[in-house]
Amino acid sequence: MPDLSRFSLKPILVKHFEALRPSGSAKITLSSKFVLFVVPLVFSGLGVALGYKLDRGGATALLTATGLLAGAMVTGFIFLANLRIKISESEQLKLKRKMSLLTSETAVACLYCAGLALGIAVTLAASLAAPRALRPDWAHLVVTALLVFALVHLSVNFLTVLRRLFGVYYDVFKSDFVKLADVNGTIGEAEGVLSTTKTTRTVPMQRQGEG
Repeated sequence: MPDLSRFSLKPILVKHFEALRPSGSAKITLSSKFVLFVVPLVFSGLGVALGYKLDRGGATALLTATGLLAGAMVTGFIFLANLRIKISESEQLKLKRKMSLLTSETAVACLYCAGLALGIAVTLAASLAAPRALRPDWAHLVVTALLVFALVHLSVNFLTVLRRLFGVYYDVFKSDFVKLADVNGTIGEAEGVLSTTKTTRTVPMQRQGEG
């Protein structure tokens, strides 16, 4: 049999969902499963119940958006891959095991979102190019329901990518946030001292005028 493993996306799927498991756990939590699968299913069911059908204008807009998102996620993966190389070359960052793991998990999540967005874009392009005779009402409704499920699922996973990107940034530049908090606190204290000084000066002047 020919080797088709090079065309398989199974390693990306496995590693992505492994990254969604809590540390030390062999399964994804029920709350994560609910958000990842049940919420998209609810939205898809509501679309079917309400008879929602994606029109041509909406499909074109979604095709453009998902295509751009797929490109952005691939770009994000390349950036994270370069960051991972720099981590391995830096003696200081190499000691941060958590950061290396977070960078790798975020890179896999970017590829998962890119593949999902590409699949949605291909489905939209095929539905737009298909002749009207091949698009009966029931097929239109089913395709719309599947697209709603995939889009909500993609949105939830994209939120995890954003959260992880912030985690990578925060792990590298954590001191910046600490310094910012100290500066804000110092400014607040200074403003409080100035306000107290002004009040102290105003009160004696008012009493002198009264005398």
